[in-house]
Amino acid sequence: MAANISTLDACRNIQVNLLNLARENYGAFRREPTGLLDGLVSARNTNGFEAVPIQSANGKILQVNVRYAKDIDSAAQVQDARVDQCVNDCAADPYDDQQVVLDCTKSIKVCMSAAELRTFCEGKDQVQNERVTKALNALFKEMDKDLVNKYVAQVGDFYGAGGLSVLPKAVNMLRTTTDGGTRQDADGLVEIKQDLGNLGLSDQPIMVGYGNLNRFASYEEIACCNEYGQDLSGYLPFDYFKDIHMDTELGTPNNVFAWNPGAIQFVTAVENVGDLDEMHEHYAHTTFVDPMTGIRIDMDLKYDDCARTWTWGFTSQYTLWTQPEVFQAADPRFGTNNTFYYRADKV
Repeated sequence: MAANISTLDACRNIQVNLLNLARENYGAFRREPTGLLDGLVSARNTNGFEAVPIQSANGKILQVNVRYAKDIDSAAQVQDARVDQCVNDCAADPYDDQQVVLDCTKSIKVCMSAAELRTFCEGKDQVQNERVTKALNALFKEMDKDLVNKYVAQVGDFYGAGGLSVLPKAVNMLRTTTDGGTRQDADGLVEIKQDLGNLGLSDQPIMVGYGNLNRFASYEEIACCNEYGQDLSGYLPFDYFKDIHMDTELGTPNNVFAWNPGAIQFVTAVENVGDLDEMHEHYAHTTFVDPMTGIRIDMDLKYDDCARTWTWGFTSQYTLWTQPEVFQAADPRFGTNNTFYYRADKV
């Protein structure tokens, strides 16, 4: 197989092969749950969100322009007199916030001999496809763990707390029954919804976690009635994403992230676009869309003629964006950014 044909076929077929495997629910595509990343890129969270590349004419995306509807500081903007329409002092809406995205980079490589690449390109070789999917699983797993720590560093406070809360906030999600069993405790979810309601936010948050939260969600899916006699079997009152890495990464059990849809975003950038999207005889620099998450990442392919080996490199550059704080210290919303951090307890 000629080198230039292998380069073209490899770049083309990796996307086609993995898309087909994803549609077929191929077993090798089953990944470890990366709940935070999955919640961030979910349709409900990204609805209405814009991240526009800046200085991208030559393919180098160094920043993106994030567009979002800014919260209003009522004490600063509501006046005690009639609006003077002759004074042009309107704030931009949606508010533009420039965000550098190249502060996090994760990459992984996959090597194939010429013979292995031939079977990958000319037929749906399960072993070679599984090697690629396992590499992508490892890449997104490490990205998720990184995002967990960034979330904790950027999470907001609760209404009226003034940025002084000790986090995570404990909420009761499970309760031990008199016969030694376990059932849901609705008080925790009610409190979470109340925290969002205090800020005028959605009553159906996006929630990420494992441990007690996962058990709560599992009980709710199969439950008949909770302690108040409500039938919970037909719905889940929040968007739940299971993340098996959170507790290990944070070193404590039963962590729960909750946020108003759109309050926090996974912002990513690719470099192999425009003038930098190249396809040559012995190497290629292009992009690849992960069929499981929809995230576009850089893909680089190079041929080592001495070892007769092809090396793929998959690279993601990204950051975690949260809405900037806009409230003054006297406002009870001071320190909030519509993201929350809890611990799901069992009592």
